[in-house]
Amino acid sequence: MRGTATFSLAILVLLLASLPQAQGTAPATPLTLLSREGRRPVPTIVLSGQELIALDEVAALFQVTVREDTLAGGLTITYRGRTIVVSNDRPMASVSGRVVTLPSPAVRSGGRWFVPLEFLPRALAPIYDARIDLRRASRLLVVGDLRVPRVTGRIDSPGPPTRATLEISPAAPVSVTTEAGRLLVRIDADALDAAFPADGAGLIEQLRPDDQPTTVAVVLASRAGAARAVPVQADGITRVTIEVAGVSALADAAAAAPPVASPLLRHPPGRPGRRCS
Repeated sequence: MRGTATFSLAILVLLLASLPQAQGTAPATPLTLLSREGRRPVPTIVLSGQELIALDEVAALFQVTVREDTLAGGLTITYRGRTIVVSNDRPMASVSGRVVTLPSPAVRSGGRWFVPLEFLPRALAPIYDARIDLRRASRLLVVGDLRVPRVTGRIDSPGPPTRATLEISPAAPVSVTTEAGRLLVRIDADALDAAFPADGAGLIEQLRPDDQPTTVAVVLASRAGAARAVPVQADGITRVTIEVAGVSALADAAAAAPPVASPLLRHPPGRPGRRCS
């Protein structure tokens, strides 16, 4: 009985070893697909310095048909009667007869065909019926007519007062509300492509995405006083200027205010009162 189990285990190990495995390594940060249906991770691999996506994954995501074309020496990808031919020995693809360049040719690894990520915006997007926007730096793949502005934050001066700026491109309407210990900047968009400094400074502890996907939270330090945010739109960009005063600044302003005469003071200073007889 034990010998049979050992033999079966050995056969299983051999079978697993014989299955085709994709070579390469997963990137440190996964690619995220944004669409009207929501967001989901997209598996990719890094092979020979290029980030690649499997064509069977492309077929599942975009409902295209993939066929290996041995006569043409490449692969044919079809979508609603429109065709892409990808070379497996040259970094190029023919999109409805128009040649586009790619960072690398198609690669066969572990029994699967892979193409560089740039295949999606350069080759697939021209024949697809929805916008495909690859944002490598943000690890985003935006599919469809979504409003996903780039939002960058910086602290301009630690102060006090502490000054910071949010830049939203392309421009989008914003609204600002104040809560205990923070400002909330709500942006009229479907999602945000956001980049903020890792640390705060001065009276701002942190700039970060809020729990709501289109809101930026400005987290204030415990010694922060009044805070305000002023949005201005120009040159296709919305800039939100943030200023946070310290509590001591408020106290200094109150101390510098002119004194108010007390109603109990019956005589002007330095002038003797009239003696009653």
